Amino acid sequence: RNAGAGAVLRAFRLDNALRFRVTLPVGGTIFDLARNAHDRLGLATESIIAAARDTTLLREFRVEGPSIDGWLLPESFDFGGFDSPRAVLARFAEARAAGWDTTWDARAASAHLSREQLLTIASIVEAEAKDPAERPLIAAVYRNRLRLKMPLQADPTIQYAYLLRDGEHKGRLFNVDYKFVSPWNTYLHPGLPPGPVGNPSREAIAAVLDPAPVNYLYFVAGVNGRSLFSSSYPEHLRNIRKVRAATASAN
Repeated sequence: RNAGAGAVLRAFRLDNALRFRVTLPVGGTIFDLARNAHDRLGLATESIIAAARDTTLLREFRVEGPSIDGWLLPESFDFGGFDSPRAVLARFAEARAAGWDTTWDARAASAHLSREQLLTIASIVEAEAKDPAERPLIAAVYRNRLRLKMPLQADPTIQYAYLLRDGEHKGRLFNVDYKFVSPWNTYLHPGLPPGPVGNPSREAIAAVLDPAPVNYLYFVAGVNGRSLFSSSYPEHLRNIRKVRAATASAN
């Protein structure tokens, strides 16, 4: 406390300064990281989001999409007080690259998926899997839909569209939200969205590459935290009625 300005500066030069931990949660987005970096490092959230779209950074890490979102490892890292937004993103991107399983690209290619597409599906699976054990089942649903050229109709893609517009998710989606005009809305646009909708775990990536051997095409979240899966739309409607009845009886 009694150290003079010179001593403080020397401490910074010797890298003895305080370290600040920045966290990107599993499935979190660039907006989550930006808020945490703002709270921990004082960086403007807008500067992190802008850096995530910087073409120089995207080329450095061979990002195929419009943003480095999805290409960051969900983890916590310590930073000093003078790290730039680009340096923060690079640390998380370097960790993703370093932890990338060398077999994933070949396995993705055999499924006709690029690395970007693999991360995109994994990010949707991560967002949908309230129970981590369901990742392979949810991955199977989306892999099956893509194979059959069915619309993905994934709610996390609509949430991400709102996130890009408003800077935050909607608390709950209503019928009108499924008509939200955005290239990210997989209810309106077939195939995958323009890029990942979050930063998936290794487990979510592995689930996409090795989905459960099931023919499920639908699922609905149950009241107990587990999902009800089905292979036909009539069965899916029955599951929805079951969930609504269980919700009503619980209230």
